[in-house]
Amino acid sequence: QPTPELARSYFGGDDLVRLKGSLRRLLHSGQPYDLELAMTTAKGQPRWIRTMCLPRQEDGRTVHLHGYTQDITERKRIELELDHHRSHLEELVHERTGQIARANTELQQQADEIVALNAELQRRAIEAEAANRAKSAFLANTSHELRTPLATVNLVGDVLRGLAQHDVPEPKRKKLEELSLRLQNLVRSMNRQIDTQISNAQLLRLPRPNTHLWAFELVQDVIG
Repeated sequence: QPTPELARSYFGGDDLVRLKGSLRRLLHSGQPYDLELAMTTAKGQPRWIRTMCLPRQEDGRTVHLHGYTQDITERKRIELELDHHRSHLEELVHERTGQIARANTELQQQADEIVALNAELQRRAIEAEAANRAKSAFLANTSHELRTPLATVNLVGDVLRGLAQHDVPEPKRKKLEELSLRLQNLVRSMNRQIDTQISNAQLLRLPRPNTHLWAFELVQDVIG
């Protein structure tokens, strides 16, 4: 014979406490209840039920109870699975959000590093440009300072070559011509070196005249 005590024995823990409290309020004050409870059947199988009860009162006393019980095990299983998936999804979203935040932080750091590198490269480019200009100015001044004595050496070579064309003993004429040739080669070699350095520095070179003015002839014209 089913009894209230037997029925309550199928519940345990918080669900039993909730059920007892609801029955007490139902009988004493006529407060209905609608509960979802976990239970264990007489065969030991876990179940979820929904139980509802409405009292009928007369003269302030509960004289009749009307209620029903529904097996909601499958619905509860689905709800629990959904809650599990929802919780797992929230964990994944939280983890992914953290990863995105870390990635954004790393990207920002890399962007800051790139900005700093660009600033450093720009600074070095300005320094290199200034160094190139200084080098160009130095080479221009140096080439001018070098070409002046080379022009004098070239002048000496022209004079020697002019003297060799006059009536001088053969041994002296050969020595004069040899010395003049050496001076010419020295001047030509030094000019090539200067031109190469200027070209490497990307300096603008003035065109050299096509005609050659012999210094000896100039001296002869002035003397004559």
